[in-house]
Amino acid sequence: MKFWKATFNYAGIGALTPEDVEGLLDYADTADRLYNEFGCGFKVPTNTQISKVVNALDEQLPEWDKTQPEQFYSTLAAFFPDLRREKRVRQQVPRSGVGCLAVLSGCLLLYYVLTHFA
Repeated sequence: MKFWKATFNYAGIGALTPEDVEGLLDYADTADRLYNEFGCGFKVPTNTQISKVVNALDEQLPEWDKTQPEQFYSTLAAFFPDLRREKRVRQQVPRSGVGCLAVLSGCLLLYYVLTHFA
């Protein structure tokens, strides 16, 4: 359960307590990869939710964790759809800095008007 929980955090296994990390350091690269591919699309589930998914998969697909780890995330989404993160559209930041220049110019103009005509 500790391993799966680590795949929902950007810091991965590094986000776990020292006691929880024991035995998982060998899997840090895998946890990071699963976070980037799947885990980042979810809010962090509770231990109970993780346990429910793992138990369901263990009953249906022996060795799923070694051969089809993506099944964990699809099952999690099916059982707990509210854990899916909303996809956000990234706003493009102007590369030329014109937006910042316009704000700065506006502030300077306002300062000039308030100090000279007030």
